[in-house]
Amino acid sequence: MKPLRFFLVGCGRISHRHIRAIRENREQAELVGVSDARIGHAKALQEECRALGMAPPRLFDAFDPAMLRATRSDVCVIAAPSGLHAQMALRALRTGCSVLVEKPMALSTQEAEQMIKEAEGRGLTLGVCHQNRFNPPVAAAYQAVQQGEFGPLFHLDGAVWWNRQDAYYDKDAWRGTLRMDGGVLMNQGIHMADLLNWFAGSPVQWIEGMTHRYARPIEAEDFGAALLRFADGKIAVFSATALAYPQNLSETLSVFGSSGCAVLGGTAVNRVCVWNSKSAGACPGEKKPAGEPDRAADIYGSGHTPLYRDFIRAVREGGRPLVDGQAGFSAMQVILGIYRSQQENRPVFVPTLRFSTAAMKAAE
Repeated sequence: MKPLRFFLVGCGRISHRHIRAIRENREQAELVGVSDARIGHAKALQEECRALGMAPPRLFDAFDPAMLRATRSDVCVIAAPSGLHAQMALRALRTGCSVLVEKPMALSTQEAEQMIKEAEGRGLTLGVCHQNRFNPPVAAAYQAVQQGEFGPLFHLDGAVWWNRQDAYYDKDAWRGTLRMDGGVLMNQGIHMADLLNWFAGSPVQWIEGMTHRYARPIEAEDFGAALLRFADGKIAVFSATALAYPQNLSETLSVFGSSGCAVLGGTAVNRVCVWNSKSAGACPGEKKPAGEPDRAADIYGSGHTPLYRDFIRAVREGGRPLVDGQAGFSAMQVILGIYRSQQENRPVFVPTLRFSTAAMKAAE
């Protein structure tokens, strides 16, 4: 069976993880084209492909769907600035390409719903890069929850204690803006929102949130916190900061059940800190999958390669990837719910929420 032909749009910070994931799935995937409005970035990525022993992809500048047709691409991977995700995804889907899009999938509920509808209407696969689901400790804990190892879950806690210095935002004018990016919740914390949704296994009903910009030179927040109430009664506490000093501290997910609990920490939920379950008993800091390091090599963890493998399976079989459009929508909806709650100073009913980061700016 021929490998799927991937086209990558956006050659910035995260693109390196994508080309390595394609390389590590090389029997099923090949990179045939890369596009970036800054052609120098695309050329640098092409050289990186050569260094990795990959066939150099064709180079293009500003994205146009004609590029997908010219390279006979099967999948368009979108790693451009967040505010461009939706329009690029819709244009790619309309050429007949399946789409794998970086988080957040969009910056408005309306655009995300359009993306899901377009993919479903055309029988194409839409996936979102919430790769932390594939971290070995996270996958093991989720399986344990499904098997009842912790009993019915009562409540959850998610905290992202990271650092983004002024220099990070200064690299690109779109970073930290409300129309093109959002703040620490939308950009970094959204991965935790996805994990909270996934482990809760129940849709969020109510959100009460607060955000603030303390120190970073941006429009959006550098700190945010919220209470989430799920339809089945679970409650989650969620917070994220870009102000941990002097570097990233941890990303931690905690789940509490009737007969057990687990705390997954490390830089990117990549380490088991506590594991009390029916079968394993109390073994804090000891139970972790063989070979899993205490700290991730970087903040992206190790999930892109298995995320690609799962996405390829879904394209081949005509099924859904583990992180499909609806999962991406639900995580984004949590963040927009926090923003709306901050704006209106009240709890927000999530199922009927229609909101965007642009609406936050419009209300200023």
